[in-house]
Amino acid sequence: MILNCLAYFIIPVYTLLFAGRTDWLHENFSIIRNFGFRKWAFVVWGMLLVFYFYLSMKEIVRFLPRRSLQGFLCRASLCLLVLTILTPYKPEDFPVFSSLHVWFAFTCPVLLMTSLLAIILQLRKRDLTVYRRFFTGFWCIAAACAVFYFSAGMINSLLEVFFVLSCTLLVKKLHRRVADLYN
Repeated sequence: MILNCLAYFIIPVYTLLFAGRTDWLHENFSIIRNFGFRKWAFVVWGMLLVFYFYLSMKEIVRFLPRRSLQGFLCRASLCLLVLTILTPYKPEDFPVFSSLHVWFAFTCPVLLMTSLLAIILQLRKRDLTVYRRFFTGFWCIAAACAVFYFSAGMINSLLEVFFVLSCTLLVKKLHRRVADLYN
């Protein structure tokens, strides 16, 4: 119930409200978080994501026969998300921390996507037809993110909003499918 509420309502609404009326094409969440009260809004948003992905991915990974790699990648991505949230991005004031923030912020979704791919590939071995749509969805998300990145030449809010919402929904659908089949 809580995962449904997070996936279908709280995370999408909060993500869209956080991005708000900013310039989605020329700013990103790291820049937006530096605007007044948005620092704490960013922290709350990030913690919601950590909570949601931790619970969902933990349940999905639990059903895998070989799960050490997938579990490690998922936990590592969530640790990097926490570090991204806690590390300031103010290049003029904290250049070293800002560089670390960029590295954390870039590596976190890469590890999340890698863990999702490893999970989907393992599940596809069990039932190719059931998990084919998740495999296709994964590559559609990856391709769309690449298009957003290369067309803007940077990671912008549009890319971040798309990535968060699409991964949240992919994980929710995957969680539901795994739970239905193995419970």
